[in-house]
This record gives sequence, structure tokens and C-alpha cells, in this order.
Amino acid sequence: YSLDTYAISPAVDVTNYSVMSVTGKITWMNYILTAYVGLSETPEGEFAARAGFSNMNETTVDVDISALSGLYYFSTENAELSITDGILILNNSNYRVAISQIKFS
Repeated sequence: YSLDTYAISPAVDVTNYSVMSVTGKITWMNYILTAYVGLSETPEGEFAARAGFSNMNETTVDVDISALSGLYYFSTENAELSITDGILILNNSNYRVAISQIKFS
């Protein structure tokens, strides 16, 4: 897999999965907010399913994706992606989110 500006490529076929579990935390923020990650049909598209992180503690968010089938990108909204020490980092001017695990089941 590789990183585009806002998504991980290539897209993932989620047809045989019903849950997306995302483990992560906000590591820095200017004010209290919720940062979202999720699945979209294009790298910069609308979320078809999303998980939100709004506190500094590592949390696992489970998202029902049973209604989805076909190819989807794991993407973010208005945050540039990078990888540091095996952690997916989402950076924007208001927050930084660290995603340690993305699991489909």
C-alpha cells in the first residue's frame, strides 16, 4: 500500500467484511474537536462509513460496513497522511491523529 495526499492506495475490497475497526488517538489539537477517518469511493470523496476520534486516549472505534461492497479507499478529511514508526499520522493545522491499526472483519 502507498499513501496519496488524503488516502491509502490501492482501494480495499470490503465486500466480505461487516466491521471496520480503527485504533487511534488525537495527539495534539488547538481546541476540542472530532477528527474523522473512513472509507470513500475515491481518494478525496465523501465518506461511505467513518470513525471519529475526539480525545487524547487511544480508542478503538468499530464501524458497521455491512451495507458496503466493492472497492473503497481508507481516507481522511482535510489532513495530509504520513507514516512514522509504523503509525499512520493525519496532520492538519488543527489536529494530529495517530492511527495504529485498521482492521476489517
